Amino acid sequence: MKKFFTLAAMLLAVASMASAQFVTKALYENEDLEQIPTFDWGKASNFVPIAVSGSVFEAMDQLGIQLDLGVNDVNRHLYVWEGTYVGIDGSGINSFGMEESHIALEVTSEGWSGLGFIDDNGVDFSFLDDSYVLHFAIRSTDNVSHAFGFGKAAFTVGGTAFVDNGKTYKVLGDFPRDGEWYYYDIPYSVLKQVAPGGIVFPEEKGGITNYVDNFLWILSGGVQGTKLEIDNIFFYKDNTIEVEEPAYYLIGSFNGWDQETQVEMTKGEDGKYTITQAMDAGAEFKLRDGEGNWIGANSDGNFIVTKEQVENGIPINMQVDGGMNLQIPVAGTWTITLDPDPMTLVISGEWVEEPAEDPDVYILGNVVGNWDPSVGTLMEKFEDGIYDIEIDLVDAYEGYSYFSFTTKLADPESNDPWGDIAPYRFGAVSEGDFLFTPEMDGEPISLTYTNGQAIKAPAGKYVMSLFLNDMQLYMNRIIENKPGDVDGSGEVDGNDLNMLINILLGKDNDDHGGRENVDGQGGVDGNDLNALINILLGK
Repeated sequence: MKKFFTLAAMLLAVASMASAQFVTKALYENEDLEQIPTFDWGKASNFVPIAVSGSVFEAMDQLGIQLDLGVNDVNRHLYVWEGTYVGIDGSGINSFGMEESHIALEVTSEGWSGLGFIDDNGVDFSFLDDSYVLHFAIRSTDNVSHAFGFGKAAFTVGGTAFVDNGKTYKVLGDFPRDGEWYYYDIPYSVLKQVAPGGIVFPEEKGGITNYVDNFLWILSGGVQGTKLEIDNIFFYKDNTIEVEEPAYYLIGSFNGWDQETQVEMTKGEDGKYTITQAMDAGAEFKLRDGEGNWIGANSDGNFIVTKEQVENGIPINMQVDGGMNLQIPVAGTWTITLDPDPMTLVISGEWVEEPAEDPDVYILGNVVGNWDPSVGTLMEKFEDGIYDIEIDLVDAYEGYSYFSFTTKLADPESNDPWGDIAPYRFGAVSEGDFLFTPEMDGEPISLTYTNGQAIKAPAGKYVMSLFLNDMQLYMNRIIENKPGDVDGSGEVDGNDLNMLINILLGKDNDDHGGRENVDGQGGVDGNDLNALINILLGK
């Protein structure tokens, strides 16, 4: 019978015999051939037992338990998934040198394996910070790798990376396969590194304050007979770890993306970081941490903040070391709040649609200045946000002109003139250049400040009416009467010749506004046909 070690004896034990970065031999034999645990109780406090033996729980209770997650089969359970493991003999000396049972399982013939610890009521893990460590012991005589997960943080215990349905889990160290106990101590900071996007507890599973999924899980592959022997699983606070307060900074178009003038956020008592910053409509921004990592939206493209997200405080999922720019489509003073775990961001402030007042509106493009942002064509302003202009769109490329609008012109001396006016530019709601066709005369074209596109229109004279409050543009092409332009297209070509012939043959009796009288003399006859042919021949 092994001797029961008192807490005082346990406190004398020192960690030793590290075989990998996170791996330590759990027991050593003293001169009396007693099994002494190497776990350093002197540095540990605030325990979170998950699956521990009775004597270990008593020791934790003396030092202080932060949260008891031990299985009680009432609301806290250990589930073996779909009969993929079967229990085997778990008696003998455990990883703390006690003759107390441990978890011992063997993979069945189901072709896969898995188990999970879960609390039906959800778990509040908000107390976790980088001073906490996940501890568990394992022993084996084979070379099989196992996958361990805490929330969405997943890693491999073994020499070869565990692959699960195409997902490869990072190896956090192997242990000797001599049948002896070895324990892993994995800091919470490392768990965050192996979680997708750095988010251990995603919001769709209740987040860090009410996590309702398997908070701890293990996979052992699908080879029948593979053994899993684990022991004394718990979190503890390592009092030797000095946790530095992380720093977060706001950077974006409001400061020209200048890292020298990025603005530091302030940490509150709730552990969240905030900053209040005035930004123009269309401003883009991201965050950076103290190590220089970019933190952006976890999205496929630039993330456009919505009115609903601002007014209802809806969190935006963020991604560490990457991510996309966030863009605020309206001007205002915005309070930005970052929750580092899970890495989410909330924007609050008064959402006032642009423009607040009727500004000047300029047309930019090939119309004038060849897209020089410091030069534009001013539209005539009326009441209620209505603007008009009669304008000649030049032939910029293959018979078309390109243009958009702005409520602000650039400073000619600016080094970044487009950035200066970017929040004030707007164009068509379109995936690319918006093509205006003659059939669209008088039909509304929807405009937007957010990713508005240039409008492409056939060269010629137009009357434009812009309703800024409704972000709608109406265009009507002015067709000048040209001798020989029978069809009224604005050009004299073969179509006009065909139409005149059909009129003379009595096949076209439509009203053409007198344009078929090409020579302007009397009725429509052969003289008009001769006159049109001479025009086409350049005579």
